[in-house]
Amino acid sequence: MSTLLGEGKLNQITDGLKETKNIEGVVFECGVYKGGSALYIANTLIELDSKKEFHIFDSFCGMPSATEYDNYHKKGDFNDTSLQSVATLLSGKGVVIHEGFIPDTFSEVSNVNKVSFVHIDLDLYEGYKYTLEFVYPKMDDGAVMILDDYGSSSCQGAVKAVNDFLSDKIELPKKVCGTQYKIIKGEEG
Repeated sequence: MSTLLGEGKLNQITDGLKETKNIEGVVFECGVYKGGSALYIANTLIELDSKKEFHIFDSFCGMPSATEYDNYHKKGDFNDTSLQSVATLLSGKGVVIHEGFIPDTFSEVSNVNKVSFVHIDLDLYEGYKYTLEFVYPKMDDGAVMILDDYGSSSCQGAVKAVNDFLSDKIELPKKVCGTQYKIIKGEEG
């Protein structure tokens, strides 16, 4: 399986999925690229005998335009993927694929009331901002967010979006592996 995430980051995803096994809600991955971590999450859910729905969100054509807060990535980065290749990789795994840019694709899951786990790997300010605004209110205490880019010097927009969003919340991101951070809903930082 090919993924840009190393073993340490994948282990943190496994831990988060295990921690949230008994928490009500679906599983999201926002920012899929070629689907390696989505395949890992899908396989982990199968190993855990989880019946949770798993939804993935990506444009499958590269990044959208950056904002003034973003310092490195630009429109079109990570465009060497496709919906078809990711769909083929995840075939038979029960993954629901949402093609397009966030927040537009969230309209396809407007009926989702609970999210137990989300892996966010969007690199840019607006993707993080809209994802946090959509997902956080749907999370019960104990639900987990894995923020892949929070510790990355090339993702300052993502850092700003997280800091801005959490400015009036009790949670703080905790470093778990490299540039990856974790938030547990309801746990003070």
